[in-house]
Amino acid sequence: MTEKKFDKKNKLSIMNVFQQMPIWLPPLLAVIIIGVYFTIAGTTDFPGRTVFLLFLLVAFIGMAVITPFRVFLKKNNGRVNWLPLVIASLCAIALFGWFILGGSREIRSGGNFPLFANRFPILGEIIDFIVKILGIGNLAYYPPGYEIIIWGGLFIEIALVSTLIYLLIGHIFSMGNIKEG
Repeated sequence: MTEKKFDKKNKLSIMNVFQQMPIWLPPLLAVIIIGVYFTIAGTTDFPGRTVFLLFLLVAFIGMAVITPFRVFLKKNNGRVNWLPLVIASLCAIALFGWFILGGSREIRSGGNFPLFANRFPILGEIIDFIVKILGIGNLAYYPPGYEIIIWGGLFIEIALVSTLIYLLIGHIFSMGNIKEG
């Protein structure tokens, strides 16, 4: 019997998976996750629906967080520092909380959906400004345009904040004040 020797190149780890993953895969998976989310959210006979929908939302947020992390790994020659990933994940959860609290049901009943500025602390004003300039309020503030913009905006917002965190903490680590773990 031949024994396989495992070295760093053959070792299956999360970082090796990240390094070999195409950059377009997390956004594609996020689109698939949202498609499954809307399919299951529309059913009533799905056992464990709430837990499964929560799992899909966490997976969606995870895809948004790891999208820029892949680029960050390339810039650091594959060196891994877990602190930016953890901080970005916590910020993503905070942004998701802001996203959920930004649209109240009182605004929705009998009127337009809430402005995007209520949902996104960074990109919301920009999206609302673009909608106003282009005059596409009827398209953007009613379904299905609203859902497309809202989920795409959430993905971009989390990826943008994650990128800023990776760059900031990567710069702090590159100054040599903190050792990488």
